[in-house]
Amino acid sequence: MYVQFQNYPSFEECMSSFRNMKLLLLENSDKAVAVSIKVDFDRSKHLSDQSIRHRLMEKEKIEKLQRQREEEKRKEKEKAEEKVRRKEEEARREQEVRRQRREERRKRKKQEKDMQIAAAKAAYRIAMEERKLKFASRRLEAIRLVTYLCQRVQRDIEAEETERKRRNARELRVVEERKRKEVEEKKQRFYKEHELKSRILKRKLEEEYKYGRRSNTNANQQQQKQQRSSTSSSNRR
Repeated sequence: MYVQFQNYPSFEECMSSFRNMKLLLLENSDKAVAVSIKVDFDRSKHLSDQSIRHRLMEKEKIEKLQRQREEEKRKEKEKAEEKVRRKEEEARREQEVRRQRREERRKRKKQEKDMQIAAAKAAYRIAMEERKLKFASRRLEAIRLVTYLCQRVQRDIEAEETERKRRNARELRVVEERKRKEVEEKKQRFYKEHELKSRILKRKLEEEYKYGRRSNTNANQQQQKQQRSSTSSSNRR
């Protein structure tokens, strides 16, 4: 380390102060390191104008070399950064390509899924329409069957009603015929009974008439007898 003083007394005082002195370093309370301080004046004319110019030239060379090295380092760094940038750009492009591919796959999958959903919806709608058509067809068939059955039942009912009416008419005709026959039979029996009764009554009347005539004859005879007897008695008186 070099220290340059502006005046000689300061230089002399510094030399006197640091001569035979030590620099102590206390690391901790148990350990210490001491180094002797060596001081000396400039014997190599380090601070002379020529040395200073030489050092400046060396410094400029060093700075130039350092600048060149720094420029080379900068260029290498730029190259490395460009390479890294290119790699990053390539990685970004690859990532973008992968992203685009993923996006395309996602879109394709989404389109396929949408198409599947649309196909499923269309199939569901078709199935529902077919189900509705089947239901309507079955309903129409059921209506036709019910209508046919109702018509057949109606025809059967009408046929049964017609047959029942015919049967009732036949039965009514049979009953009327039976009643007519019964009436005729009753009439005939009545006529027969009336005729029989008339005959019996006539016979009875005839018998009564005959008996009455006899009775009247006998009564007249008795009356005549009584009259004759009364006449004879009166005569006797």
